[in-house]
Amino acid sequence: MISSGQTTIGTATPVQIDGASASASILHVANIDNTKTMYLGGANVTTSNGLPLFKLERLTIDLQPGEQLFAISSDSNHTVAWLRQVL
Repeated sequence: MISSGQTTIGTATPVQIDGASASASILHVANIDNTKTMYLGGANVTTSNGLPLFKLERLTIDLQPGEQLFAISSDSNHTVAWLRQVL
């Protein structure tokens, strides 16, 4: 099964990119903003400890059942695109 969407993130609170899956999945994340950097990690991700995803970059990550990916941005109203492929 494949699902996709877009999520708005900001600077104050980490936002879950997509809901947790009960099955293993592959999550594709795209920073579709052409000026802002986003940061990926767990529920406590910050701009200081997160993995940076610079403007217009993409990342693919394998997630185990129940794992969740969170993001926060260097700016407000930042749109992130995602696609989840359940295995």
